[in-house]
Amino acid sequence: MDERQLVDFSETVEAIYAAALKPERWPTAVERIARLHGAASAALLTPSTAPRAGGFIVPFNLSERSLQTWGQEFVHEDVWNRAS
Repeated sequence: MDERQLVDFSETVEAIYAAALKPERWPTAVERIARLHGAASAALLTPSTAPRAGGFIVPFNLSERSLQTWGQEFVHEDVWNRAS
């Protein structure tokens, strides 16, 4: 791991800890997680419960339309949740 990667990792961990103490910071933490992994978008969410049913989603760079489609059509088809 080069020095820049180590700094990015450390800053991401710090963002997660900050968000754990102040929930309004989760959008920043999710963005940092996505960037750490080289992802264009990401979401922290309750995998089997849509927001309308009491779940939550903290998106980064996802359109409102994409979020609505997931919540209406795919929340119960989550392959990652099934695999876990």
